[in-house]
Parts: sequence; C-alpha cells; structure tokens
Amino acid sequence: KPETIINGVSLIGPNQLCVSTSENKIESYDIFTGNLLWEFQTDDPILPETFRTTGQEFIFLTGQITLESGYQIIVLDVTTGQPVWRPEEQKLGLVNDRVLFHYVMIDQENIYLPARAEGNQNRLNIMAYEIKTGQVRWFYPLDLPATAGLPRSFLTRKNLLLTCSFFDNNQYWPIIYAIDKNSGALVQKIEGKLKSKTPPEFSVIDSRIFMIQDNNIVTYQSRNGVK
Repeated sequence: KPETIINGVSLIGPNQLCVSTSENKIESYDIFTGNLLWEFQTDDPILPETFRTTGQEFIFLTGQITLESGYQIIVLDVTTGQPVWRPEEQKLGLVNDRVLFHYVMIDQENIYLPARAEGNQNRLNIMAYEIKTGQVRWFYPLDLPATAGLPRSFLTRKNLLLTCSFFDNNQYWPIIYAIDKNSGALVQKIEGKLKSKTPPEFSVIDSRIFMIQDNNIVTYQSRNGVK
C-alpha cells in the first residue's frame, strides 16, 4: 500500500528477506523474484533493532518503548512464517525492566536478553530463553559498579561475555564478566589492572578478549583470565 511505511529490513537467507511495516506486520519476500512468501501480523509494534536469525528461525521483539509495557519474543519459522512458539502473556525479565534492544544476542539454541532493572540502574538482569520452546533457561542478576557504563556483550563457544569499564579517581578501569551459556552461572570475573584516561574498547575472537587502552592492546583468555 502507498501509505505503508517499511521500518525494518533483515536478510534471513541467501534468497529471502523480511521487512516490518507500520501496520505491525512482518512480510517475507523472495530476493530474486520479489514474490511474497508469507506474512505475519503482530498485535504490538515491531522493534526492528531486535531482528535476529538462526537461518531456520526469524526472531524479534514486539512492544511499546515504555517502562509500563511488557515485551514479547516472537520466533517464526523462516520457511512458513508460522510461530515456533508465542506465549500470550510473556514478559521479559521483570515487568518494568527496560530491555536493551541493541544488546539482544542469539546462538543456535538460546536468546539472551539483557535489561536494566527497575529502580536500580546498576543492576543488569540477563535472561536466556530456549529458541525452540520459549522456556526460560536461566536468569542472572548482574550488579555493576556504580560508575560503570553499559557493557558490551559477546558470545564465545561456552560463555556469554560482558565487558565494561568504571570510572574511579579520574581513571577508567576495565572489568569483564564471563557467564556460562548453559547454566547461567558466573564462571569468571576479570578486573583489569591497567587504568586509562579514556574508556577501553573491547573485541572478542574465539575465547580471546582484546582490549585497547590508551593505544595499548591487552589480551585475556576468557577461560582463565590470564593476561
């Protein structure tokens, strides 16, 4: 329709893409022919920044961007557009937690959702949902230092890594948390010993964590914390 606005696009396969529209609808098209493959209507606004795909499932969140509103995870089969599961009254974390949309992560088994806790900006509630069933696999409340910035999230084969820095005595200090992807247990906390004048930047390759501090590069192993 001419009045329909496309507000999100995601490539979900070599021949297939999905778009979200202002009418709260997901539409899937064949890239080469332009033919409509399927469409799915949602009740609430679609949040395009949460688009993720495993190759078999297309995953996204719906909801209102307010603290009073809950959110739904919707998982669709990429071939049919039918829901893999869709609980009617599903809430993510605590009802008033603010989900950090850009930090939603997935692997082939789980969806990982970090959220700021209501009334406690230093607490990050992290929930893992099974992609195939929608069941909560684990919940972990992570208390960050009072001056810490929002953490960056990375996935390794075994762990969910959260990296951030906190400001103290006019310096930035790095801190890294490793959470077991299967159990949700905190398996490691690495507190960097090198301070810097600017917030450090992090990157992860396999289980190695690379940190840039004031033009210095430091590496850590996420399994044992050895620098």
